[in-house]
Amino acid sequence: MRFHGSVTVFLTLILTVIASFILTLAGSAQKHAASAADECAADNAARSCFGEYNAEVFRRYHILLIDSSYKGGEGGAERVEEHFVQYMENCMTDGTCTAEVTGYMDAGSDDNEYLYRSAAGYAGENTGIDARLSGSGEDALFLSYILDVCGNDAVPLQGAFRRGEAEYLIYGTDDGESIARARQEMEERGMTDYESFLCAKLEETDINLIRNRFGELLTEYMRHNGSPGFDLGKCFWHITVSARTWGRDRDGRVITREYGYDGL
Repeated sequence: MRFHGSVTVFLTLILTVIASFILTLAGSAQKHAASAADECAADNAARSCFGEYNAEVFRRYHILLIDSSYKGGEGGAERVEEHFVQYMENCMTDGTCTAEVTGYMDAGSDDNEYLYRSAAGYAGENTGIDARLSGSGEDALFLSYILDVCGNDAVPLQGAFRRGEAEYLIYGTDDGESIARARQEMEERGMTDYESFLCAKLEETDINLIRNRFGELLTEYMRHNGSPGFDLGKCFWHITVSARTWGRDRDGRVITREYGYDGL
C-alpha cells in the first residue's frame, strides 16, 4: 500500500511536461505567425511606397519615380520612411514599427543615368530607333525617345516637335532664343527641313548634355504642374529600407526590404 497514489504522481509529472511542451509550441507558433505577418506587412509597405510614383511624370514621360515631395512638403528619404511606417502599421493587427532607409538610388545621379536608361528602354519596347536618326544602340534609342516625348500632335508647331523643347536640349537656352538659334543655324547650313535639322543637331550634341538638360526640362515641367518641390535628387527608383517591429509576440526584430522599379 505504500505505493498507493504513485500513478497519480506519475501522470501529474507526465502531464506537466506535456503541457509545458504544448505551451512552448503555442508560443513559438504565435511568434512565427507574427513574424510571417510582419514579413507580409513589410512587402505591402514597400509595394505601396513604390505605388506612390509620380503619375504626371509617368503620363508625360513614361518614367516611374517616387517623388518624395508627394502630398506636399519637403522631399527626402525621411518622407519615404514615414510613409513606409504608415503603410506597414496599417497592415499589422497589433504592434508598431520604425523604419530607416539604409540605401537609395536617385534619378539625378550620374548625368541622370536612370532617366537615360528608362528612356532608352521605353523606346526599345515601344517605338524603336527613329528612322530619321543614323545611329544605333542605346544613344539612338534615347534620342528616339526624345523625339517622341518632344512631339505633341495637339500642338502642331514645328511639325512633330513641341515648341522649344528639342531646341532647349540642343542649345540650353529658353524656347524663344533656342528656336531663333536653330533657324539661323539651319539657314547657315543651307538646310530647308526643320525636323531633319533638329534630328541632325541632336545626334551631334554631346549625349551627356542632352541627358542633363532633359532632367532639367522634366524638373521645370513638374514644378509648373503641381509639384513645386520636385527635385531629381530626391526622386528615388531603388530603395533599401530596414523596419524594426515592436509589440506582442515581437522583440524588436528587423526586416529589410530592397525594391526598385528595375525589378518590380
